[in-house]
Formats: sequence, structure tokens, C-alpha cells
Amino acid sequence: MAELNPGQDEIERVRHAFENSGMPPIEDSRTRPPFVARVEEKCEDCGGAGYDWGSLRPMDPAICPTCQGSGTQTVVRNYLAEALRIAAGKSSRLAQREHLEAVIQHFRDLVGALIAII
Repeated sequence: MAELNPGQDEIERVRHAFENSGMPPIEDSRTRPPFVARVEEKCEDCGGAGYDWGSLRPMDPAICPTCQGSGTQTVVRNYLAEALRIAAGKSSRLAQREHLEAVIQHFRDLVGALIAII
């Protein structure tokens, strides 16, 4: 068996421990917190048009490289992190229902965990 370098050996050890832990894979939706969601939004680059109007051929614009012409893009939104940024004054977003639901759910989980400790 070939010797692994020390960094690779540590990576393999952690990977082996994680695979044998019985935890679901990281990509599994059950591991994603309830306040994180994938949402379809209007493409930021083309404004939802599906075309790159800033291309070199203004009469025949190229397809937007970000959304591939669909006009929408899938974005992962962490509503709790956004809500905390809004509360701290570090975001120009307006609070939405999803932000409030994420904060409420987070604090319910936190209080439940504290009560379980007592």
C-alpha cells in the first residue's frame, strides 16, 4: 500500500469516520436547515430577458451565460442569515415573511434545546 502524505491521511481518516457515522450525506435535503431554500429568481445578469444585451452584436444578442436563456436562476437563500444581517443594519433588503419565519423557527429550536438540557 502506498503511503499517504500527512494531510491526505487526515482527510481519509475524517472521510472514513463520516461515512461510517450513519449520518445522511451532506447533499441530502434532510440535513439542510428549514430556513435554507432554493428559489427561482429573475436572472441578475440579463434582468430576466435571457439575452446578454451588452454583447458585441447589439442587433443579435448572445444568450445569457448565467441563465442559459431561461431568464431565471436558482439561488440558495439562507433566510436566517439574511434576517440577522437585516436586523444588524448590514443589508438593504426588506424583511419578508420567510425571514421572520426563520428567526421564529431558530429561536424555537434554541429554547427547545435549552429546556432539554435542564
